[in-house]
Amino acid sequence: YIYFPDQQDLISAALDNPEGRKPSSHRLSKTKNKISS
Repeated sequence: YIYFPDQQDLISAALDNPEGRKPSSHRLSKTKNKISS
């Protein structure tokens, strides 16, 4: 069992959201896209 820092977030996201997506994760993705653009 390898623990990644994000794993707890992924587990929480899976529990909160069957789709596995959380608003906070979505916001982070948007921010990352802005930074990389």
